[in-house]
Amino acid sequence: MHGLESNSESNLIKSLAVAFLDVAEASSVHCLNFRGCTDLEQTTPGGYHVGFTDDLRAYVEILIHEEPNVEIFISGFSLGGNAALKYLGEGEVPSQVIGASVLSVPYNCTANQKRLDEPGFNQIVYSGNFLETLLKKATAQRDAGLLPPNVDYNRVMSSRTIGEIDDSFIAPIYGFDDRYDYYSRNSCCKFLAAIRVPFYIVGAADDPFFDHSFRAVEGDDLPLMRTNYLQYGGHCGFIGDEKEGDSFATREVARFAKHVRE
Repeated sequence: MHGLESNSESNLIKSLAVAFLDVAEASSVHCLNFRGCTDLEQTTPGGYHVGFTDDLRAYVEILIHEEPNVEIFISGFSLGGNAALKYLGEGEVPSQVIGASVLSVPYNCTANQKRLDEPGFNQIVYSGNFLETLLKKATAQRDAGLLPPNVDYNRVMSSRTIGEIDDSFIAPIYGFDDRYDYYSRNSCCKFLAAIRVPFYIVGAADDPFFDHSFRAVEGDDLPLMRTNYLQYGGHCGFIGDEKEGDSFATREVARFAKHVRE
């Protein structure tokens, strides 16, 4: 599962696919594109959010229907990693799902949002780039008549930070009171204790987009959780030289998949 405004064509997704096929010896790799992140015409308002698990749940059911004895290992990075962990902890998961490993996950979205919209590097590199594509999608949805009455288009277009567009666009579309209700109800940190399969979290201490309070999960009594917080790596920027096209982190999460299978 990819991150905000990414898709199955991203270099990191391709690196994950190579690692799972090579290291974990997976029989196949599937990337779930979030709604609105491909060239397919969108027919529903919004598309996805940090805790959007509807399509993942449906796709897991499809895989099991096609092959009842399949073993499913779930992975993702950034927003997609948060959604993956939330899925595992928000309700009963099919027995065919055997584990998960994720990269650079925003455990506490309320704390992290302040970092994302900090003036300077974060606002320019992260918020600025993604805000532009999100505003284009909002306009496309307005033109297609998809925006519900409770979404103020002018307010959406005046958004200058991710937090503001979460308030004006994401929250009303999905029935949250505001951005803080949205963050609180979808932060994966609230779901970790309910996960019933082994899961592995890889992150970096120098990730510029996340509040360091996420390190608190290391002290939780979660016997099924393993963590690896590297000193360097930024946000999904882990570098390695084991194989061209791979990174240390993608091969690391694939190793955990192989461990779970064994």
